[in-house]
Amino acid sequence: MIDHVGHEHTRVFREVSQLGVELARLGDQFLGARTPAKVGIIFDWPNYWGLEYASGPTTDLKYVDQIHHYYKELYRRQIDVDMVSLEQDFSQYDLLIAPCLYMVNQEQTRKIENFVRKGGHFVTTMMSGIVDETDNVHLGGYPGPLKDVLGIWVEEFDALPPEYRENVQFKSGERAKAQLLCDVIHLNDAQALAYYDSQEFYNSYPVVTQNHFENGNAYYVGTMLDEVGLSALFDSILGTLGIESRVLPDGLELKTRRKGDKTYQFLINHTAQTIPCDLALTGYDLLSQKQIENITEIPAFDVKIIVQ
Repeated sequence: MIDHVGHEHTRVFREVSQLGVELARLGDQFLGARTPAKVGIIFDWPNYWGLEYASGPTTDLKYVDQIHHYYKELYRRQIDVDMVSLEQDFSQYDLLIAPCLYMVNQEQTRKIENFVRKGGHFVTTMMSGIVDETDNVHLGGYPGPLKDVLGIWVEEFDALPPEYRENVQFKSGERAKAQLLCDVIHLNDAQALAYYDSQEFYNSYPVVTQNHFENGNAYYVGTMLDEVGLSALFDSILGTLGIESRVLPDGLELKTRRKGDKTYQFLINHTAQTIPCDLALTGYDLLSQKQIENITEIPAFDVKIIVQ
């Protein structure tokens, strides 16, 4: 805190002192508060290792990049998300997203099927269901043991050059772009939500599918969709589940924590500018120690912790 100058009249000293005052004011009142996430993204280390060391179909496919790609869309919507292991209980979630679930065994498949069977919604993508836990390819076509819950089979995939894009037409009207890989998908029990609009041999083939599996739904995305495509996909899925999206101005973040009968809303401005907004958040701001009824702007780098 005290630099070589030898006194406290510095920016760092002032800011650290202010932080100390704020932490003392907050105490431990929301320690142990939990994120009430109804959406989980599956991150699996064996999948990470297996996919990173796979020899094809393209070296541009990176597991963590695909996780980030889906998380980014949910973050844009201010939707709380948990990172979920394949080994943990799925029952608290309404929606599970498993990008590039490359390595999956029969036990994990049954667990996913049971989640969907009981009303859950499951999303997976290209390069899923390819190999078992010993990195041996599942015979009988892709996506291996996930074919039944997804209601499809994948004949082959086309690896695109990094700069290349294919057109995708959603049945709901949106036009999007596909990149990296394009799966050639055949429908069994599933229905198509979007098709390729391409000059390639897979023109008019499905690229995004939905399968009603007992009480739930399983979705397959046979490519890397751009932002327009992901937005269209999640508009459909989240609307069905009743999970609210809240799109805020760039640089604002709103996250929720719960402890006992209290809800804490963390509102953060990550930018160096004041951001105008219109947020109907009511409660008591623990930092300013003021009652909040409506927020019309957030000063640069400001934080509000509103308890309700």
